[in-house]
Order: sequence, then C-alpha cells, then structure tokens
Amino acid sequence: MADTINLTFINVSDDSEMDVEVSSDMTREELVENLIQVEFIPPLSSENEEYGLTIKGKGELGEGQTLADLAVQAGDRVRIAVVQRGGAAHAENRF
Repeated sequence: MADTINLTFINVSDDSEMDVEVSSDMTREELVENLIQVEFIPPLSSENEEYGLTIKGKGELGEGQTLADLAVQAGDRVRIAVVQRGGAAHAENRF
C-alpha cells in the first residue's frame, strides 16, 4: 500500500507554490495531469515540450517513475518547469 505524503509544488514560471497531499505511487505523468486539472500549471502548447519535476536533493522524476522510486518524503519541495523534449530541430538558413 502506498503512503500519502505532503509536498510543496513550485511552479518555476511564476514562483507560485501549492501544498498538496499525494500518494507516493503517483508517476510524473499522473502528477502533471492533476496539477493541470487544478489549474496550477497550464496545458502544454507544443508537442516538443514536457513538464520536468525536480525534487530538491533527490533529482529529476523521470518518465514513468513514482515518487517512491526517488524516496520522496513528506515536506519535500518539487519544482515543476517546462522543458524541451529531445534534440532541437535543425533550422536551415535561407537567404
């Protein structure tokens, strides 16, 4: 059975904070979906973007990873920011 933990999410784009009680078996994708639903973060506008979640002192929550996988504990702070996926597109110069 998963533990319930209290975390503080920090939206890097506007420095807003929100305290949330979540299950330790939630994945990055589930967390992002819930944060969008409560309008803490906006839906992404580009397929080349994704939300990155970084837990202070523990690293980045990867695709499919749960909070328990990173040993996230009550009171931890989670920074959420838009990041570019994969490599940058190559642009041609035209004159």
